[in-house]
Amino acid sequence: MKLSVNARTVAVPAQNEATLDALMDGLRSSGEIERDQVVVELRVDGRAWQADDVDTLYLTSLRDVREVVIRTDDLRGCARRILTDAGSMMGVLREGAVDLAAQFRSGDAQEANTGLFNLLNALQQFLVCLYRVRNTCALDATLLGSTDELAAVGESLDAILAAQERKDWHGLASCLEKDLVRALDGLDGTRWRMIGVL
Repeated sequence: MKLSVNARTVAVPAQNEATLDALMDGLRSSGEIERDQVVVELRVDGRAWQADDVDTLYLTSLRDVREVVIRTDDLRGCARRILTDAGSMMGVLREGAVDLAAQFRSGDAQEANTGLFNLLNALQQFLVCLYRVRNTCALDATLLGSTDELAAVGESLDAILAAQERKDWHGLASCLEKDLVRALDGLDGTRWRMIGVL
């Protein structure tokens, strides 16, 4: 079996019965994969493994494998990649807010409220992502603690919920289109500042 870590050929352990999981543990123990490194790519016989494949690490015997290619990155590199990819999430959130505003104005409040629930869940996940990157990489708390940016998000959400309670669908649409989109732009600025620090 051929084995490479970060484009460097590595000797394969002599254990014929070892699994891919044991191989990964062995590479960490021997220092071939440093403790502060994260595996960002695992290719087995040319196939890129996804998160869903991880359980099969325990079951896949090295006897059944011809080649393993591993690429790693440090935590900050992974965080930078996550934040860069999160730009597409910002686009989805903005677009979703504008589309929902149009739905509320068209009078289909029931369907629009379902969409609003989904949008708010997605926004929550985005904020969790920002917090996890900040905490994992021990970034300055003020990078995500700007009272202006987070307050703008909170104020826009308060206004949205108040309009929803009043069943003021046109007011809610305006909150989505103006206040929430402006707050999302602030969060995008936070994301870029975090990328700049990493």
